[in-house]
Amino acid sequence: MKHLSNLVIEMGLGVGLLAVSALEQAHATPQTGSQSIVEDRPADVSDAKVVIADLSTPSAAEIEQVALDLFAYQQGEWDSIWEMYDSAGNQTSTLEGKVAYSPLLGDHTQKMTNVVPKLKHRSSGIRGFNAIDNQIVTFNMADNGVYWKMHQDPLTGVTLSDPHRTADGTVILQRYTRHSMNKDTYKVVMEESLNSGKTWFKRYDQTLTRK
Repeated sequence: MKHLSNLVIEMGLGVGLLAVSALEQAHATPQTGSQSIVEDRPADVSDAKVVIADLSTPSAAEIEQVALDLFAYQQGEWDSIWEMYDSAGNQTSTLEGKVAYSPLLGDHTQKMTNVVPKLKHRSSGIRGFNAIDNQIVTFNMADNGVYWKMHQDPLTGVTLSDPHRTADGTVILQRYTRHSMNKDTYKVVMEESLNSGKTWFKRYDQTLTRK
């Protein structure tokens, strides 16, 4: 038993010495000269540039196609109902009328007409897809000469007007959001801002149904 104990101790000392020797070799200063030294360490990638493709950003061609598809979808005549609201959010009236879209100068432009008999209102506009800024630009004018210029993002369906000055000097922004589109009907929410877009209130809900 004593011999076995001494053997275990000697084996333990031997393993310990081997471990120390391995540690000493690991921390030893590499020798220079003809001897080849291979360093087993990760490569330094601090200067590497990682490029991740942004697959969520549509291309210009895709945005253009969305705009052209919208023009094709809206072309024709629509019955329209406007549910009007005041700035406090109270519904004030319901109006009925017609909206029509027709080709103008090829498939990138359209003519638009709005008729609201109860208000004796008639307006007409032209709109086209601008490939430089990837927007649908609309210029709309009523029969009394009042006009609006607007820009629409084809992807979101949101149209924002340029600042518009009324007869009493008030400057208004209008925002139209298209939603709930299906084969023969879609909806638009129109909001107005009197403080350069800081706050908005709903002016009307519009429902259009294809004739």
